[in-house]
Amino acid sequence: MVVGSEWRLIKGLRDAASSGSSLTILTEAVVAQVQEALSPAPTGLGMALADLAVTGRRAFGDFLWTVPQEGGPIEAAAMAKLSALGTSGVTAALISETTSEVLDRAYQVAWFLRAQTDRGGLGWIAVSGEDDLPHRPVNVPRTPFPQHDLYFSVPGNLGEVPVQTRFAIATAADPPPPAALPPPSRDLPPVLAEPTLPEADQIILFINGSDSRLEEANDLIPKLVRLPDGRPSGFSVLSLDLPGSGYASLIDHTEVGPWSPHDPELALLPFMEKFIIRFVAALSTRLGDPGLVESRLAAVVGGSLGGNLALWLARRKGPWVGNVVAWDPGSVWRNDDVWLHAGIVGATPRVGQDETAASRDAFFASAFDERMPTQTQPEQWYRDDWPAKQQYITMARLDRRETYTSQYRRWHWRVSLEELMWTWQAPDLIQEFKSRILLGAGSADDIWPAHIFKNTQELAAEMKLAGTDGDTFFFDNTGHSVHSERPEALAGKIMAFLGKRVSTDWTNFQIFPWGGTNYLFAYKADDGTAAFHEIPSDLQSTSPVWEGTWTTDWTNLQIFPWGGRNFLFAYKAGDHTVAFDEIDSDLQDTNRLWEARWVRDWTHFQIFPWGGRNFLFSYAAGDHTVAFDEIHSDLQGTTSLWEATWVRDWTHFQIFPWGGRNFLFSYAAGDHTVAFDEIRSDLQGTTNLWEATWVTDWTNFQIFPMPTTDPPGGLVDCLFAYASGDGTVAFDEIPSDLQGTTPIFRGTLTTG
Repeated sequence: MVVGSEWRLIKGLRDAASSGSSLTILTEAVVAQVQEALSPAPTGLGMALADLAVTGRRAFGDFLWTVPQEGGPIEAAAMAKLSALGTSGVTAALISETTSEVLDRAYQVAWFLRAQTDRGGLGWIAVSGEDDLPHRPVNVPRTPFPQHDLYFSVPGNLGEVPVQTRFAIATAADPPPPAALPPPSRDLPPVLAEPTLPEADQIILFINGSDSRLEEANDLIPKLVRLPDGRPSGFSVLSLDLPGSGYASLIDHTEVGPWSPHDPELALLPFMEKFIIRFVAALSTRLGDPGLVESRLAAVVGGSLGGNLALWLARRKGPWVGNVVAWDPGSVWRNDDVWLHAGIVGATPRVGQDETAASRDAFFASAFDERMPTQTQPEQWYRDDWPAKQQYITMARLDRRETYTSQYRRWHWRVSLEELMWTWQAPDLIQEFKSRILLGAGSADDIWPAHIFKNTQELAAEMKLAGTDGDTFFFDNTGHSVHSERPEALAGKIMAFLGKRVSTDWTNFQIFPWGGTNYLFAYKADDGTAAFHEIPSDLQSTSPVWEGTWTTDWTNLQIFPWGGRNFLFAYKAGDHTVAFDEIDSDLQDTNRLWEARWVRDWTHFQIFPWGGRNFLFSYAAGDHTVAFDEIHSDLQGTTSLWEATWVRDWTHFQIFPWGGRNFLFSYAAGDHTVAFDEIRSDLQGTTNLWEATWVTDWTNFQIFPMPTTDPPGGLVDCLFAYASGDGTVAFDEIPSDLQGTTPIFRGTLTTG
């Protein structure tokens, strides 16, 4: 059925598909099915031809017009051809039987494609995009939401260009599972109901990346249409196929703008910007209310080419594009880079190449298998340790095989060329931004020569200097495809940017003094929200000082003073990232001083001062490793002083000073063991002073000093303990010899 390494259909199938005539293709299918019935070696050619009568755009249109049936021109034409071929054993009954088999297959495939039923037992379905572009996904995953077509025209450099594209509207109302593929009939698939919008929903318009299709939004959609607790978010997501990719109608790039390899003209990027604007207007009209979509458009979002186009739209005047979200966008690089110029030189001749028998295989070899310089282009789409990386690369290749055409190939290379020619790092362009912009990137998307992560950070800094309204996010251990790798974190950033609070679950807190005032630091691991609040002297609530968004998933955070300034230690258990930041004196965010990756899965930390220096205590619950490190005075890392392995599964620690010495309180929740140790002055381990077993399942502790009346002005250390299981609370005095504790109070705190 296929030839070559990229699954091009054999010549006989391609010849039939290129006719665009369902009757011609079905006649060929009946002939092949009869020959197969008379042959001992089945080939499946007849059923593949039946598929081609409905999978291609032109053939399906003809199929709807003619509504093929038994006993008509198909059987007469098949009989005539078989007779001309001199095929023996052919009877009218055999032709009638095979015609029914062929039509059964064609109608069922049509129902699967257009009524969006399940696949049933159809298996692989033949499609030849080069000869008749498919109108719906055939052998690749499709959106679970209803698919619709929209027709309109778009102004190009040479005049209006008619287009047809496919779109879907995703809402919080989960689409029902696909209906079962019905038994064979001669009924045409029903026309799906007209698209609708939930009455109160705002719209997020998702723009896919280069060569992709509307299904690119599938990973992100569930996180945008519903809040983390499952409630509807109030947003619907509108996605569509861009020109030149997916299941949009065929357009050759020369229909949009003239082409000269000696003087390439920027045509496709501005055309696609206008395409999106015209699409929104046409959809409003389709919904029966011109201006409806524009009035409800909350944001345009996209990554890669989609992010690039979102930035194009951010320069337009008008309220409908008030918010733009772009991640890892194309054209963030400087177009004077010598290596990117080499990419322009390499892409230019490919734009105008004519189609040959070798073009299909050559395209996939260059677009999917050619290293640039150490990784192929698809390998650069995702971070290396993402579990689904190879699966997504494979599916991308299958996508392109299904919709490959000469027009698509040439469009691909011209878009790539134009993205290299264009740059957002131009002051005059930044000054033109009218929309609020949320700009972000993944740290692993920093591959030479594009360096998208670094260039996005530089663009963000330039936008900040220019006074562009908006915000940024930069995700650690994340590649180019943020929407697939980190859909929940990305959705959280988008929701926060649009004023939708997705969570109230603060995960980290710390109170710290500064300049005679107490402040509260708070952080949310799920969406990266960080905040500083001032605590008033009467402790009646708090006053916000600053709130922003950091990368997500920090698990350990500690603020510590040094030399009259405040610093933040941060650790992320997921990828072992560790960092030191200085907190701005006005508490307007922090500045990164040092960042690294540690090997061990540390679970507990405490920074403590001693003799004018700062030290770090670390413990890894998994293998019971414990360590003391000295923190460098410039906060550029730490120096290991001592490391060992402890036997017990400790779960709680607190270091506290006393009389010029430092002590360690430890508790193991599993067996209720509690201990006091003295930390040696050379930090080469600890000396155990006391150990016992307590009865209560304590879950929280804090050691704090209390003034004494005897002697007046003295201090004694006390221990607060709480057991979440039954609400027990206790205050104990810690004796000066650290031999246990003396109870002061026992009671319960109301729970629930």
